[in-house]
Amino acid sequence: MNPGTGAARREREVLGPDDADALDSFTRALDGAAPIGFARAMEAALAAAGGDVNGVEIGIRGATPIYEVKAVNGGRIRSVKVNALTGDVIEF
Repeated sequence: MNPGTGAARREREVLGPDDADALDSFTRALDGAAPIGFARAMEAALAAAGGDVNGVEIGIRGATPIYEVKAVNGGRIRSVKVNALTGDVIEF
């Protein structure tokens, strides 16, 4: 996502067995709560790191569901972890 234009590139991937397991773990960690969504996770990550989004993955940190947002800024790729329930940046 380009913060200047708001343009987003959307790609579709086929889920492999490991991806399906990650999705299942992420869903269980949500425990019925609604996640903030990819768009809010990208906004939070870009507010912390700046630049452009290169990718977003779901994951678990401890028992917390997270979005791991890859942000590219000044030629550096930064991994920003965002709490999927609150939108708080938990690692940058």
